Amino acid sequence: MAAKTLLTPPKHAPGDKVAVSLMSGLYRMKSEAVNYNSTSPLSVFVAPINTLILGVIVHISTAWNGAIPSLILGASGATNRHVDAADVDIKTAGFYPVWRPFEYTAITSIIATLVASTATQGKAYIWALYAPLSNETR
Repeated sequence: MAAKTLLTPPKHAPGDKVAVSLMSGLYRMKSEAVNYNSTSPLSVFVAPINTLILGVIVHISTAWNGAIPSLILGASGATNRHVDAADVDIKTAGFYPVWRPFEYTAITSIIATLVASTATQGKAYIWALYAPLSNETR
């Protein structure tokens, strides 16, 4: 029986860094439900120190009704850093991916600011895809 060999990509092949990326890992955070009557602003999750948030996905599971509701997502001082009101139509159910990478060098609360307007229904969940950063991966 022949010995098994491991396949390795050529030194300069596209994807040469894929193994390093997989070892460093990508993680996700998911918020609790953000409802039409949630207190705003609302801390939906906390970005750990030295974290690169690659993007977020807003899942509108129940569409908002009412006049001109909106949702933005960011941090103190930059409340629409990750999601601006124009990025998500919260009056239409669905998934809204927004890719705006940002590196957090300190533990930071990520906040959703909701303008429910005259809504009497609406529910969303927010997902964030992130990678931890360290001196080894820079």
